[in-house]
Amino acid sequence: MKIASQAPSRPLSRVTTYAQDPMVGPVIEDTVELDKIGRRVDGPRVSIWDQEVMRASADGQGNYLYGPDNRKFDQVQAFTTTQKTLDLFENYANRKLPWAFENETLGVGPHAGEGVNAYYQRFAESLSFYYFDSKALGRRVQTSQSADVVSHETGHAILDGLKPQFGQTFDRETKAFHEAFGDCAAMLLTLSRPTNREAILRETGGDLRKENCLSRMGEEFGYAVRRLNKDPQDDRDYLRTHLNDFQYVNPDTLPADGPRETLSGEAHSFCQVWTRSFYDCLAGLFEQTGDLARAAEIGGNLLTLGVHMVSPTRARYSQLAAAMLRADQLLYQGQHSGALRQAFEKVGIATSQETLPEFNWQQAPADLPAAQSLLDQLGPGGFQAQRILKDGHGMTVLEGVRTQTVRDQDKASEVAQGMSLTFDAAGKLVHKVIDEASPESELIGMRDEITRSQTGLPSTWQTIREFSDGTTLISRLPVFID
Repeated sequence: MKIASQAPSRPLSRVTTYAQDPMVGPVIEDTVELDKIGRRVDGPRVSIWDQEVMRASADGQGNYLYGPDNRKFDQVQAFTTTQKTLDLFENYANRKLPWAFENETLGVGPHAGEGVNAYYQRFAESLSFYYFDSKALGRRVQTSQSADVVSHETGHAILDGLKPQFGQTFDRETKAFHEAFGDCAAMLLTLSRPTNREAILRETGGDLRKENCLSRMGEEFGYAVRRLNKDPQDDRDYLRTHLNDFQYVNPDTLPADGPRETLSGEAHSFCQVWTRSFYDCLAGLFEQTGDLARAAEIGGNLLTLGVHMVSPTRARYSQLAAAMLRADQLLYQGQHSGALRQAFEKVGIATSQETLPEFNWQQAPADLPAAQSLLDQLGPGGFQAQRILKDGHGMTVLEGVRTQTVRDQDKASEVAQGMSLTFDAAGKLVHKVIDEASPESELIGMRDEITRSQTGLPSTWQTIREFSDGTTLISRLPVFID
């Protein structure tokens, strides 16, 4: 009898890391494939850069077993969290995921400098994590030590690779979804570790409707920041909670910013509507399967395929919800639609899906002209084919875009409208999205950004050119500041 040969196991590097957050649990030992982390925390997809500390070196066995009092621990923590978050989403997508820049490697700076911040920058091809002293905690808060914070920023980089035009619109709801996706990435990474799943079940007794380390986001960072503001009414021990009571409304009708307890159009506020719904999706999937790891796997698969299928230009919570429901039909024959609908409807996110025409292509589009023909045939016209995406589950997504310029006093911006057609492996049309043109939403977001820059806060827009009438065309930079 012939015995099937097994693929050789890949050498592993043992690493020490916080499983979630310094305020949640102790340091644990984990592993990373040695060919991903290398011997100087320098891999093919993720690499550490550090202006303050020499890069960590693996020991003779290829391990990185530093303690949290050693600043090289921060490098290992940031690398491990970033790489494992990328691994998760590549498993969900069943393919290699691109960054939004030509370089194959995302830089990660665990000691970017002193400040109360962490962010992703496309043009710098990197994540940056800052540190600050907290009197309330009696120690320095190093944002790169929190798996929540690092995974959140990695989520920005992943989504920017999947939908690069999401990062270039001023639209409030799209900016909020970018923040929400980062929080979803943090939730999924938390659930990927057995020690975290055990802690969640101990804390909740199996009822995820109770606050726990999965529902709370960025405990140490949130605790320290909230005590810096010296507001006695704002003393929760986390940055955000996914067990909030916010309901969906059009974000353009909300104030640009406001107290943390109220919903506003600010991205980190409005993102909580989506993260509440996704958390409830995970809770519903757990109730259905009885397995937290399985619930996370299903939720991650549906979120990732759903993002693939939506408009390339802007995120709408209702379209994302509909795309996840369609993904459930495609991947799981609709087994989880009840749990998904209940979660979305609980926060007021519409879940209606567009009726599709019966359509099969005769031949898979091999280039943009072939994709253009399908967009013209199945759309209202005027959309220019931009990308053909091959999903790892056998789906092909065709993306088209049309643009217009909108003016507001002496500023102007280009508004992109997107269209996506998704076909299964047999060429059957299985999902269709056409973004509604909403120039007013773009203008509202643009005014937010102009006001923000006038208050001395960092600007995330740049001038493209001047029109003859004195109007300045501006474009948003894909910079996401936490």
